[in-house]
Amino acid sequence: MWVPLDKAGRFVVAFDPLDGSSNIDCNVSTGTIFAVYEKTSDKPATVDDILRTGNDIMVAGYCMYGAATELVITFKGHGVHRFTLDPSLGEFVHIQAHIKMPEGGGKKIYSCNEG
Repeated sequence: MWVPLDKAGRFVVAFDPLDGSSNIDCNVSTGTIFAVYEKTSDKPATVDDILRTGNDIMVAGYCMYGAATELVITFKGHGVHRFTLDPSLGEFVHIQAHIKMPEGGGKKIYSCNEG
């Protein structure tokens, strides 16, 4: 874990820059997973600023890279939002707001990496 001692911003970021990299040879999507925490003090960041419970996360999301590039992000207390990269604009476009799981389940979801 790298914590730069010369930086004293308000936030720290935990991320996996290329999650699923073992899937690249199989032509399966890969992505970046991230979480942003607000620091607990004005002092330089420490490991304790990042090794915290998920309840302390301020912003979290993932970006999937494949035939389309999609970003799903949540800001604590403001729902989950989905964006897609529009190559003609070179920008992410907001395509879905306040994503939620179906009430009462509604679907059975099976998700795992069997590779």
